[in-house]
Amino acid sequence: VNISSFYLSKFPVTQLQWRAVMKTLPSISSEFRHDNFPVVNVWLEQALDSCAQLSRLTGQTYRLPTEAEWEYA
Repeated sequence: VNISSFYLSKFPVTQLQWRAVMKTLPSISSEFRHDNFPVVNVWLEQALDSCAQLSRLTGQTYRLPTEAEWEYA
């Protein structure tokens, strides 16, 4: 498998970052709500929507990694 160069975040998306892009959070128990905690309870469609929204906001292209990219990373 050949993989072209790509960037991958070193850290998970935080609740603060998710809220900045998507304006709302998925349903999260109050004990796990904190701006610096990773966002959880996200469906694939929501993750794809967040990539599309971030791309619109920044003018850059964001997407989820492919399986091969994930394995490589």
